[in-house]
Formats: sequence, C-alpha cells, structure tokens
Amino acid sequence: MNSKMKLGEKDERLLKYIYDEYEKNSVFQQYGQYALTIVSSFEEDTGIEFEDAGAQLEAINRLLKQGWIETEPIRTKTSVQITDKVRRLTPLGIEHVEQRRKIAPKLLKATPTAAEIIGRFFKGFLGK
Repeated sequence: MNSKMKLGEKDERLLKYIYDEYEKNSVFQQYGQYALTIVSSFEEDTGIEFEDAGAQLEAINRLLKQGWIETEPIRTKTSVQITDKVRRLTPLGIEHVEQRRKIAPKLLKATPTAAEIIGRFFKGFLGK
C-alpha cells in the first residue's frame, strides 16, 4: 500500500497528520516543529513510509509550495542559520484540511445511494 500510494495522497495524509498534531500540541502551535521530526512521527504512527530522507524533505517542500505550511529559520547563538527549519501550519493549510473533512461525511452518505442506484441498474439490465 505504501509504495503504490500516489504522492498527492501522501501529501494529503501528511498535511492531515500535521493538522492533528498542531491541534493537540500547544508547544507545536507556539514554536512549530522540526520537519524531519514531523515526518518520522507520521511514518511511525501511520505506517506510510517515504523512500528516504530526501523524499521526506521533498514532501515537506511540496506542502510549503502549496502554501499549507510555513518555515522559520533556526539560528544559532552566533546568528548562523542552520539547515533544519521549523514548520507551522498556515491558515490556508488549516482551511484546506477542514474543508476536506467537511466533504468526507457527504461522500460517505452519497456512496450507499450511488451503490443502490447502480445495483438497481444491473438488476434491471440482467433481468433479475
């Protein structure tokens, strides 16, 4: 399942995971979280794996390009920027997840109705 999952699906699940962690954790809300920490926790909790650390960072960068998360450079005491950055959800990212969650219950309600219609069609088509 993990290797066959499309990149868009992984990105969506990663964004939802970040959203859930953001909602649960006040420290995350206030200070953000390291990118590799987020993705490693995501992999452990969901069982969905990325190929390597490069793929993990690429997924974070895709979320960044969509405008769903933001970065803050981490600086040392000597004001030298280090490469690992803290990630936070943006209002756009929060809105995206909330919109997706509003759509899901409607799809679940529509699915049995659609299945029923298709079932009736096939019964009529087959003459049963």
